[in-house]
Amino acid sequence: MSIQEKIRKINGIQVTYYYPVISTYKYDKCTPIWGEGFLNRNDAVIAESKMKKQLEKSPYAKRLRTAITFQEVKDEWLKTRATKEETTQIRDKNYCDIYLSVFDDMDVRKITALDIQDWVTLLTGKYAPKTTNMAFNLMSQIMDYAVIPLRIPVPEQIYITACMSCTQLLGCVRGKSAESVNMI
Repeated sequence: MSIQEKIRKINGIQVTYYYPVISTYKYDKCTPIWGEGFLNRNDAVIAESKMKKQLEKSPYAKRLRTAITFQEVKDEWLKTRATKEETTQIRDKNYCDIYLSVFDDMDVRKITALDIQDWVTLLTGKYAPKTTNMAFNLMSQIMDYAVIPLRIPVPEQIYITACMSCTQLLGCVRGKSAESVNMI
C-alpha cells in the first residue's frame, strides 16, 4: 500500500498527481491495483483507505480468512469427474478415499511441497510405482482445481510466489528446482 507520485506536463506546466496503489499479492493476484490520480496527497490517502476496505470485503479476502479443507476441494473436484466414464469416476473416488484421505482435515492452503513429498515417499515404500503415480496425479489435479477454478489464495512460501500453480509446485517435488519451474 502506497501513494505513488507522477509528474505530468500539462500545457507546459508541471503538475504532480498522487495515485493510491494497493498490493494484492495475498489475494492471488499478481498486479497491484492503481486508483485514480489526485492533485492533493491527502485525497489520495483517503482514496487508498477506501480501496483497502473494498479489497477486504472482496471474495478473495473472505476466502483467505476462512479455512478450506482438502476434503471440500476434493469433493468439488470429484463432482467435475461426472463427465468421465463411470469406471474412471469409481477408480478416482476409490483412490481419493484410500490414498489422499491423509490430507482431508488439512487446510488446502497449508499443504506444502514437503508434506506432499513425505506422502509420496510413504506411498513409494508401500505401493507399486503405478499406484503411487496415479495417486500423485490425482493430488496434482485436485490442487490445480483448488488454485485455478476455485481461486483459493496461495500462501507465500520461501521459494514459491503467490502466482505459481500447483502443477508447478509439484514439479518442484518431482525433483525440479524452483528456479527451473516456469511461472504463470
